[in-house]
Amino acid sequence: MENRDIDTIRATLPDDLNPVRSAIVLQAASHLGIKEKVIVQDKNENKGPAVDQYATSEPWHVGKGSEWCGLFASWVYNQIEAYAGLSENDFHIGEQNSQQMLALIRKQAPQAIKRWNEYKPQPGDLIIHRRTPSSGHVSVVAHTDSAKGLITSIDGNVQDRVSLVTWQMNPQNPNQIRSLVQNEDRSTGSFRDAFFIDVSELPNFDRLSAAFKSSNSRRFVPTPSADTSFTGPSNIQIQTLAHMFQNAELVPNTPPPPLPPRRPASHLRHLAH
Repeated sequence: MENRDIDTIRATLPDDLNPVRSAIVLQAASHLGIKEKVIVQDKNENKGPAVDQYATSEPWHVGKGSEWCGLFASWVYNQIEAYAGLSENDFHIGEQNSQQMLALIRKQAPQAIKRWNEYKPQPGDLIIHRRTPSSGHVSVVAHTDSAKGLITSIDGNVQDRVSLVTWQMNPQNPNQIRSLVQNEDRSTGSFRDAFFIDVSELPNFDRLSAAFKSSNSRRFVPTPSADTSFTGPSNIQIQTLAHMFQNAELVPNTPPPPLPPRRPASHLRHLAH
């Protein structure tokens, strides 16, 4: 992928987006369009240089041919950890299986798990979908249109590639979501439970933010694909990102207000949060 393509994607990101969130989206977006490699004898089952890169990276080593939506998302977050000098899973609690990932986050960082009626996902967050108690899907959030109940994400293993996917919240049940990607019969996905992972509530987010701010995160260079034939996202994908971010709904990335002059402890209780 050419440096000018990375810079083009970088230029689409809002200036006031938290640097950690910005880097997550940039890393994921830089792999948009990566495909599984077609191997006739095994019917293109989750293989290829790029997919193998996600599957065989630390700390999973799950082997080639594995379902890879969770692997892609976890790999993206691991690149952010490595850039800031953290070890794998010091920030994102990664797993191959979406429901195992959700269970680990619920155990180690339950405050990060949100539902639509309490939180509107921000760029760089995760969506963990639940189809059954043991299966689902994982998405990296790029953009949310809360008025329309739409979320656009960057997903591994959708139509055998890294794709931009639009999701629709269920107006009858705010905890459910469905894909608007059309299947072969031109139908869209059915509604299923959705859990949003607020990355600002994950361990070491403040440490990551400090590391990115001190190193000028807008020069963060994403890890390239192991697929040497991959030339980068299409112009349409880049234009779609740019259009979305022109209307981004961001939580203000501002420092907390200064504390008032020191008072007796009994007068400071209202400041706790």
